[in-house]
Amino acid sequence: MFAKVLLGILIGLLGLSLIPPIQALKVKELWVRAEDFQLSAIDHPRSGTIPATINWNPFASGGILGGAARGFCHNNLFAILDAEEGIIFPFLARSFSVNLKEGYMDIVLWGDEYWFNGERFVPIVAKDLWTYFIIQWKIFRNFIPWLKDVLVINDTAIRIVFNSTTYIAQAPLINDPSKSFKYEFKSSLWYYGVPTILSQAVTTPYEIFGKYAEKVADVPVGEIPKVFDLTSLQNEVRNLFIDKPWCNGVYWPDPTKITPAQIVWYVNPGSRWKKYLPSAADQLIIHLTAAEAQMVEIFLKGSILTSGYQLSPFSAITVDQQSTKTRIAYVYEYRVTGMWINFMRYPLNITEVRQALALLTNVTAAALAYPAGYMPFKDYITGQSSSEWFADWIKNNLYDWSYNPQKAYQLLEKAGFKRGSDGKWYDTKTGQPLKVSILVRSDYPDLVTICNNVVDQWKQHGIDAALEAVTSAVLSQRRDAWDFDITGELYLVNTKGPMKAFDGYFTRYGYLTNYAYTKLNFTWSLPLKNGTLIYINPSFENAKLQAAFPGTKGWWEALSSMVWFWNYYVLNIPISYVSRTRSFNIIDYNWAEILGKPDSWIEVQGYKFPYYGPPTKWTLHRALISEGGWGGGPPSSGYSWLFYGVLKKPSKPDRNAWPGTNDPPDLISLLPSEVRKYTVNFYEVFVKPALAELPVTPTTTPTTTPVTTPKPTTPPSPTPTTTPTIIPGAQLVTVTTTVVSTIERTTLMLSTTTTEVKKVDWTWTIVLPIVLFIVGLPVGFVIKKK
Repeated sequence: MFAKVLLGILIGLLGLSLIPPIQALKVKELWVRAEDFQLSAIDHPRSGTIPATINWNPFASGGILGGAARGFCHNNLFAILDAEEGIIFPFLARSFSVNLKEGYMDIVLWGDEYWFNGERFVPIVAKDLWTYFIIQWKIFRNFIPWLKDVLVINDTAIRIVFNSTTYIAQAPLINDPSKSFKYEFKSSLWYYGVPTILSQAVTTPYEIFGKYAEKVADVPVGEIPKVFDLTSLQNEVRNLFIDKPWCNGVYWPDPTKITPAQIVWYVNPGSRWKKYLPSAADQLIIHLTAAEAQMVEIFLKGSILTSGYQLSPFSAITVDQQSTKTRIAYVYEYRVTGMWINFMRYPLNITEVRQALALLTNVTAAALAYPAGYMPFKDYITGQSSSEWFADWIKNNLYDWSYNPQKAYQLLEKAGFKRGSDGKWYDTKTGQPLKVSILVRSDYPDLVTICNNVVDQWKQHGIDAALEAVTSAVLSQRRDAWDFDITGELYLVNTKGPMKAFDGYFTRYGYLTNYAYTKLNFTWSLPLKNGTLIYINPSFENAKLQAAFPGTKGWWEALSSMVWFWNYYVLNIPISYVSRTRSFNIIDYNWAEILGKPDSWIEVQGYKFPYYGPPTKWTLHRALISEGGWGGGPPSSGYSWLFYGVLKKPSKPDRNAWPGTNDPPDLISLLPSEVRKYTVNFYEVFVKPALAELPVTPTTTPTTTPVTTPKPTTPPSPTPTTTPTIIPGAQLVTVTTTVVSTIERTTLMLSTTTTEVKKVDWTWTIVLPIVLFIVGLPVGFVIKKK
């Protein structure tokens, strides 16, 4: 009898040992300081009132888990610090690998994380990821056209399979349709999809949403709208009622402590990252406000880890002087402001006029016209914020359009303008003055000030310039209709280095794909600085830049073409790097030691603030600790550094020990060893090694195969009119994606060890727009972006 009892006890103990330790925790005992908050954040308030019953479905309209709140409840697969080099940190997932030849990417989970809904813990497994991507792809139609399949490899790994696509275009020369060029490029994957997928926040437990993924899993994505009523299916997913939040993030929101003003959060006992949190961060409150007075009150209390909400000079000084914990600094924001030019509208459709305006813009004077935080842009016009990472053979062919009035006058004369006795420039053919206006949002005082300074500069050089300050709605309407000369823009170029090089062009200016107007799907001649004349198709090269993996030969070809095109034709004029006020809690967290000594000081109304940035070399700059990542979410606003244990109690909490006096530490070295092991420097791993393999000088036509090779005596300068030109005999060229091999989708059933293999054969053809007109109608180039 005793032996049986003993055996029973042993079996019972064995059973308890098999239960994840986290399940033995008593949730209420974890949250003992419900009112003693030492950590808080600020988020924009949700619109409307808080409903009596909240639907915690992440797809539901009107949900409260948006903005910063989403990043606390749902972890991104990876925390991608995309500024400059592109540093990829493990987060919900542990590691990834890319097979360029076969066109797929594997993602591996840690295997020790849980969903938590306030009552239960459910392991996070590959089926959850598979569910998320299948629903987003096949039901909500994201990741099209570059995703081909999502496979479950085992309990902790999935495989993302990309389409292999061949792009072919036949495009006439923009100012001579009798001459035509052929373009062709093959891609085994669509690069833009790689970081987009890696930065996804998985929000769909298989237990809840798996039924929807299974419903569409075996139906080819192109057949989904034929098999299902897509709108009804999407609404069915959105309307699914979930009565409590399911979080895999570091924090969990308490549904009983939500008001229109705040959300109360507790550390998520199912998160593997809780072990690195300092004691001051075991509870969180998110304040929902956009009013500066309320933000100042919150900052004065000092519980905000860090915040980049812009404060007026008076408020910034008040907080810095009066708060016992919070200090203020100006931090480089990875943003470049400037002007976008309507290159299709007279007189700006004349290349030399745009070049001249750039040469007549003293960016130093314009940037410094605003009181603080704006630093002059000191680089080439290329669509990128820095040319430092360009290969020499690219950089050596860039034109310098920095302030040079005499050279500008020469270009205006070449373009057919002459300066009159009144000092103004006139068109020698029409007698009309050279007149331009800058359209800018009236609620952006910084842009209004900067652009007004440019207007004054141009007037001094004889340009009939004016400023139009309008509402956001009016500016959007006029921009979409191309009813403007020049617009002032807050985000003008790509500031995130090679990882997001494509973001400097068509993805930033979507209206460029109005090819009936822009003609950017034609072939354009491009005279390089070294005297070489090449021919490119901007829409084709833009697509190639999105598809090719950074560092590969095709990517460098596309990048060089777009950089040279942007540089020669001067489609925008960058003016200033932007820095903004950022608050730091230096008593509870070691910000002073992490940031170190400032680069300089910024004086505002006689008061000095430390200034950090911008970086001038390839390094993980200290200012990046507060920089947001690809797609939002961690490492937004420095919180991922808190989750990794880099931010902690300072060795000497002292309000007056600000700013730091030390050299900033290497942030990577401060990460836990398990994080460092799987951290990837995108530039070092993928881009830099390819530099040595590239040609020193470009060929005459690096990416084109001309059907008829034109031999102009002088480099042509396209000056398209505002009326679309009909090209006789234009051809429509399709780009076909064909899956010729059998696709195997492996589904690992969670309840058993049985592996079920299902085979699906399918062929999918997509039409990739590539310039050309049929009876004057354009073929649009559409790339769906999430």
